[in-house]
Formats: sequence, structure tokens, C-alpha cells
Amino acid sequence: MPYLGAKPTDVFADRDLNGAEFILDADADTSITADTDDQIDIRISGADDFQFTANTFTAQSGSTIAAQALTATTIGTGDGSAGSPSYTFTSDTDTGMFWVSAGILGWTSQGTEEMRLSDQRLFLSDTANTGAAGAALTINQAHNDDAILSLKSSDVAHGVTGSAETDTYYQISKYDGAPGGAQTLALSEGTIAQRILTVATGETTDDTSNSTANIWLFPLIKDGTGNTTHGSTGNIVAMGNGSTTRWLLKGNGDVHQTTDAHTALDAFSDTAVCRVFDMEFADPSSIIKSKWDDFINSEDRKEQLIAAGLISRMSEEDEANGARPLFNASQLQRLHNGAIWQQWSIIQTMREICDEMLPGFSKKLNDKLAEQNLPALPVSI
Repeated sequence: MPYLGAKPTDVFADRDLNGAEFILDADADTSITADTDDQIDIRISGADDFQFTANTFTAQSGSTIAAQALTATTIGTGDGSAGSPSYTFTSDTDTGMFWVSAGILGWTSQGTEEMRLSDQRLFLSDTANTGAAGAALTINQAHNDDAILSLKSSDVAHGVTGSAETDTYYQISKYDGAPGGAQTLALSEGTIAQRILTVATGETTDDTSNSTANIWLFPLIKDGTGNTTHGSTGNIVAMGNGSTTRWLLKGNGDVHQTTDAHTALDAFSDTAVCRVFDMEFADPSSIIKSKWDDFINSEDRKEQLIAAGLISRMSEEDEANGARPLFNASQLQRLHNGAIWQQWSIIQTMREICDEMLPGFSKKLNDKLAEQNLPALPVSI
């Protein structure tokens, strides 16, 4: 069909609208205008939706750009800074994300950089960590002394809110303000607050000062900018009940224990109870028996040990499940002390009897002990 009048290519060729609005639809509420120099505005259904300026396309307030319409491989923006981030919010222009340098992103809150991501390393309130060359998390809590890490669960409600929120089951904080040090806190509604489980693919069995183990505690002390081992009298590991130390390991391997009450076992024949202990706990094939073992009550050995406080009484359920009683190492040490004292008392009594029957016996005995570089038997301590 022939054109009536000018061809379409002639209608718009070299036409200057001079800022006039170009109406596109029948009801005149959708248009394009360029009434501002170097700026194009698009109005749809009476609302200013989009705007073009030099190298910039802007969706006006209330307008959106559908995700499926974006086909460009990159979206460019200015570098920004902590005080003026590149990606921000209309109501909070100093909070958002910005470019720090090649490969480094920064997140800012109210003009202050709070988080940084760099080569698999995440920094919170910090920007560098020379001790982390690979993937790592670095958290700087500045001058604060409270929890730096808290783990929570909606299943937990321990109620110990004086230490942590009721749904917090694990927490890490500084031990002391200025000196530092780490303190961990585990909280539970039950009887077990923390269980440490480690799994190794092999084991060491040697027993030397160079031995390692599945769990290896290796305390060191500062030496210039490095570290070294503790001295022989230095405390390297301690365990306590609350703030009261109950067990202490020294640098030379000495073990110290404390107790509020020392129970003597003088009411028992300590030597006999020591033998009962071996007969109950030792491998039977390792015991060399003598005729004096016939005087040990073999049917009631456990009751003797329970009465001496060396082992606790187990429930029938524990015994049925094959559980074995643990022994009280402190009480066993007291038993040994008592056994030594009882033997010393017996020897002194025998010496007195021998002196009565054989005058001069004690002197001859001490002379003989001196020949063998053994201490003399004192009359008193």
C-alpha cells in the first residue's frame, strides 16, 4: 500500500523537539521528555519512573528493575569509601558496601568500616592479621571485655543469665581486661556442660619426656618476642573447684593436690588393705601370693575397700553393664602413708623388745645399718 504523505523515516528525521514532551499513548500519561539538558526522563502511567544521564540509568523512587531484565555481566559503580559507601540506602547513606582495593570489599556502618573481606579472610572491626596467611576469621573487640563469640540454640534455656543469655551454650571472652588471656564458658541444663572429643588416626605409646598424646597440652612462657618452657617450680596446669585450686602440675612434673580434710586410716590394717586393693584391681597373673594371703578375706574385698573410702559403691545397673569402680588416688596415698607408719611402729616395738631381751641390740643394729649407708633407727622423731 502506498504511503500517504511523508514516509515514516522522513517524519522523525532531524527533528528537534527542543525539550517538548513526546507523548506515546492515547491517554497521554506515558511519554519521553528531555526538558533538562543532557537528561532523558521516562514517564509511565503518569509517574516519573526512569531517568537517563551521561553513562547512568536511574530507576526513580518507587520504581524497580526486574532481575530477569538485567543481562549485563557486570554492574559498575564508584569505588566509594567508609564514609560514603558505593552501595548504600536512601535513608542511611553512610551505611553500606564499598571497594577498598583490588580484591578487598569493605562494609561500613554510619561511616565506620566494620567488616572487610579479603582473599578468604574475614575481618570484623579489623583490617589485617599477619598471623593468618590463608582462610581465616579475625575479630577485634577493641576495649570491650565481654563475650567475643557466643553460640546459641533455641533448645537451650539453662537460666544462668548472670553469666550469659539463657539460650547461650558456649561463649568465649577475655579472661582479664588489660592482661588478656582467653576464657571459655560452657552452659547446660543438664549435668554435663562440656565434653571434649578428639579423634586421631594413630597413637603414640612411648613414655618419655618427648612423648606426645591424642590430647597434648603444651604451656609455654614468653621469652623476648618468642617463647620457652616454664621453670621447674612454675605452675603449668591447674584444676580447681570454683576458684579453689585442687590439683597443680609443676614444670618439673611434680603434682600437688589440696584437700579441705585429710582422713587418716589408722583404724584399718593399712598394709592388709593395700594388699586387698592389689588383689581386687591387679591382673591376677601378676600377683605372687604367699601364705599370708590366706589371711585376706577374699569374699568381702570390695566392701573392705568401700569402707576404707578407696572406691565408691556402684549401683546394680552399673555393675550389670560391666562398669568398673574408680579408686580414690588421694585416699590410696593416705593408705600408703598409714601402712608405712604402722610398719615403722611395729619395727620400733620389736627393737624395744630386743633391747630388753638382748641389751645393746639397738647399737649393733644401727652400726650395721651405717655400714650399709642406711639411716639409724631413731628412738624419737
